Amino acid sequence: MDRRTGKNNYAVIQAEDELSAIGMVLGAAWNGVRAFTPTSGPGISLMSEFIGLAYYAEVPAVLFDVQRVGPSTGMRRAPAVRPAAVRLRLARRHQARAAVPSNPEECFYMSVQAFDLAERLQTPVFVLSDLDIGMND
Repeated sequence: MDRRTGKNNYAVIQAEDELSAIGMVLGAAWNGVRAFTPTSGPGISLMSEFIGLAYYAEVPAVLFDVQRVGPSTGMRRAPAVRPAAVRLRLARRHQARAAVPSNPEECFYMSVQAFDLAERLQTPVFVLSDLDIGMND
């Protein structure tokens, strides 16, 4: 919020792909702006190098990963827990904090907490949701 005018001050920018999305988030966060990017499925893997940079450079950022299932995730042969476990391992590999909401209300409140946590710890924070919460609930 702009302190002089009392109005909200924000920008919504659409990136061409996951790499440019995380790059824009880190650039904004490096300049002191709260920034986030959403992705689903394998997009988080494409962002892993930038996430590593954010961790080592201590740049706060929030990444929303709406996990989806399908043939590429091996859901036909594996239990339903597998995609979530993969995302948690990815967050752990990057030494990142993760919030895992179980309903839309938790998703709302954990989003705010994720931004606060990212700024306090100066690190990327993941909000790991799933398609049912994102679309059905």
